[in-house]
Amino acid sequence: MARSSSPSRAQLWLGLTRPRTLLSGVSSVLVALFYALSLGSIDPLKTALLLVVAISAQIGSNIANDLIDFKKGADTDERTGPLRPLSKGLLTEGEVRRALYLSLAVFLVSGLTLIALSSWWLLLVGLAVGLGIFAYSGGPYPLSYHGWGDAAVLVFFGWVPTVTSFYILRGYVLDQTLWQLATAIGLSSVNILVVNNYRDVAEDSKAGKRTLIVRMGQDFAPRLYLTCGLLSMGLLYTLGLFQLGHAPAAALRAPLQPDASCAPDESRGRAQWRACSDGAQCFPSGPAHRCHALAQALAEHTPAS
Repeated sequence: MARSSSPSRAQLWLGLTRPRTLLSGVSSVLVALFYALSLGSIDPLKTALLLVVAISAQIGSNIANDLIDFKKGADTDERTGPLRPLSKGLLTEGEVRRALYLSLAVFLVSGLTLIALSSWWLLLVGLAVGLGIFAYSGGPYPLSYHGWGDAAVLVFFGWVPTVTSFYILRGYVLDQTLWQLATAIGLSSVNILVVNNYRDVAEDSKAGKRTLIVRMGQDFAPRLYLTCGLLSMGLLYTLGLFQLGHAPAAALRAPLQPDASCAPDESRGRAQWRACSDGAQCFPSGPAHRCHALAQALAEHTPAS
């Protein structure tokens, strides 16, 4: 007996969420979680809520993007890539809207709970994320239709989730390692978009969706992909050098152990600036909270440009 080739309802709903993109959505939060964990224990409830927020935001973004692209005519039955149930006529617009509202409800409830446990000013971050989800494909100036989608991905898949997640767990953001990690994961996410836009360049151009690849030409895509990849790896490589102790030998011989008065003040849950007994400054840039001596040694043994 011949099997029906039409997907099941479960496959349709799963296809609507685009499960392969979920790792990209949650990767920035995972980076922040693991880095925060390397500095000490973290709150398990906040950790779970951060993951729920990240996954629901990614699903909501995927559904909103499909819905808006369908209404604008960018998603047609001819588009290749992952299953798009709406453009294929397998799900109705009303069903997709209800799925969008459900994902946004989960995002709001988990996000507000996280804000209540952390700081109410994070509500501004949540509003910015919600606005970013809408502005990516919708509104009077949709970013993805004017070549700004790549920049939006760097911000909303790199800097915002990584830095915000770390702040929620550790209470500060002035950390060079944190920003390097956030930029590296953001550039990796940009490359996912570059691949998708390269694949869809013909249909995007026909639909008037002026992605960066459409604007700059298809030959620009490999160069952009290589640039983002090298920058991302370069940021991670420099972090690895210092973490593994491959800094200049003279810098490593410098007195790295701070004076007792240089210890961070954790009484309020965040690293505080404290003066060393010799007048140098301590930097809350890692578990060791090294003093100014390392920075001085690095500067003295770095060739002038």
